Amino acid sequence: MITRKQYDDFIKNVLEEIESDWVIIGGSLLAIIHASDRSTADIDICPLNEMTNEQRLLLMNIATKSGLPIEAINPSADFFLRQIPNWKAALVL
Repeated sequence: MITRKQYDDFIKNVLEEIESDWVIIGGSLLAIIHASDRSTADIDICPLNEMTNEQRLLLMNIATKSGLPIEAINPSADFFLRQIPNWKAALVL
């Protein structure tokens, strides 16, 4: 399971190292915003635009830097997010 420190380190590193806009969804979002006691083993993070291989590798490097295994980044979340009609209109900043 991902610890609070790992979540915090990952978010801090993403904000420092990635300039594009991203969406965090699923159980990891609930844990990050302290909306639940739920813990999870991965972080569902998706770019607003199509994910490139370069971005995927960057996320994995950030995960490692944050003390997470690369498997903690769930690129399949991007597929599921894009199945939701008009998903961008439902985003909450």
